[in-house]
Amino acid sequence: MRNVSQYVAEWLWQTSWQASLLIVIVFALIRLCGDRLAPRWRHLLWCVVLARLLLPTLPASPWSLYQITEIVSVRSNARDLAMRVAVSPEPKRQTISDSAQDREFNGTEKAAAAAARPKTVPVAEMPVVRPIGFKQAEVASSVAGEVVDSLLADRHDGDRNGVTNVDATRWILVAWLIGVAILLGRTLLSDVILRGRLRRSRLKPNKELLQAVASARALTKLTVRVDICVTPEAISPCVAGWRRPLLVVPECLLTELKSAELEAIVVHELLHIRRRDLWIQAIATVATALHWFNPLVWMALADLRHQRECACDEWTLKSLPELD
Repeated sequence: MRNVSQYVAEWLWQTSWQASLLIVIVFALIRLCGDRLAPRWRHLLWCVVLARLLLPTLPASPWSLYQITEIVSVRSNARDLAMRVAVSPEPKRQTISDSAQDREFNGTEKAAAAAARPKTVPVAEMPVVRPIGFKQAEVASSVAGEVVDSLLADRHDGDRNGVTNVDATRWILVAWLIGVAILLGRTLLSDVILRGRLRRSRLKPNKELLQAVASARALTKLTVRVDICVTPEAISPCVAGWRRPLLVVPECLLTELKSAELEAIVVHELLHIRRRDLWIQAIATVATALHWFNPLVWMALADLRHQRECACDEWTLKSLPELD
């Protein structure tokens, strides 16, 4: 359970901040290009962000912005370690004092006397022979000892605080799951309520609507079957359903709009089916629920819906020039 909690928390954190960076870049690109970037291309850019929000991992690349941030972090740690080695004090070396040398090598008389009787040289006065590079070895050993002590201290602190950290992570994940359940539950409940209302008040389409649908299907080259629902409910025209699309048209539009205007509305809605916008919206709903704590995600997916509508409007106006 602990490993699963840590994996989910790490995935959420890594995916969220990387997607946030990508969202900022896309917003800047859209602002920089302005009207030169068509709505369909803006929508495609947001689809890239949507994919990043749901991908478990991102393929490693030496030119990735995320890889650059990791390289900077590693270099910073290496620079800190190098500075610690540079400022580490040199261990105090033992040397033979000049007075000891004078006592040992002060004329032939003392040497002869020393040769005549056995004498034990104190260990402290014995010369110390050191290999080349001993200074560097001592410095490295000293730094290594400090690093080991630091790691042991961190381990002891981790042992003491491990239970607290795990409990905090679990509580955070519980709060996150509650938010996910609320958002997904609200979406599903709204869909069920709408379908129930449409089922109870469904009317038959008139001749003008059937002609508009046939003309729109030919114009958009749509091959899938589309059911038609006329409702007295005060709602906007829309399409619903993933496997079996349903075109919903309010009854009031059949009497208030001209045939060309009605055809334009039907073309717009059928384009959503042709572009697979219903599937993209379902994926966006899941992504919003998973990253509900990130305000940039809400802003990005709201603009995705806006660019989707603009793309359909643009295509409709180009296909029906009589509406200009």
